[in-house]
Formats: sequence, structure tokens, C-alpha cells
Amino acid sequence: MSMPSLAVVRTPLVAVYGTLKHGLRNHHWLEGAEFLGSDRLHRITLYDLGPFPGAKLVPSSGVEVEVFRVALSLQSRGEPPRRQPARRMATA
Repeated sequence: MSMPSLAVVRTPLVAVYGTLKHGLRNHHWLEGAEFLGSDRLHRITLYDLGPFPGAKLVPSSGVEVEVFRVALSLQSRGEPPRRQPARRMATA
């Protein structure tokens, strides 16, 4: 088995769903990434965990994703902000 080229190792592919997809509010985080196409992942099931989704390797009818090649320069910009779950206030 041959080793992948350095270019492949340094430019990972990222599959996104939800608000990171084209035309949605968080897509700007992928500005400059190379769009490779759309796909449907049938080995993943998404779960509603309230303020954020969860994913599990469980067969499903499919999760629609968009696939991008993300250069190192984009990765260094940091991650998009995540909504934090509400914290419970301690009561006396």
C-alpha cells in the first residue's frame, strides 16, 4: 500500500451539514474552501441533543452533506462559534 501524497494529508476533506452548507448562515466559515460536491451518508444517524446535534454510526436513510477540501490556511482561522447549552444556576 502506498502512502498518500503530502498534499492529500495537508488538505483534508470535510463533510458539512446544517448551517455550514451553501447559502446558509455559517457557510462563510468555509470561504475559500474548494467545494467538491454533495453526498449522502447512510452510515450515520443524527440525533437532536437540544442546542447541538449528535451523530452515531448507525445506518439511516442518509444525512445530506456537502464535501469541501479545506486548506491549512483556512483551518488556522479557528472553529465557528458553537452555541453553549444553558447552564443551570445553583439555588441556595
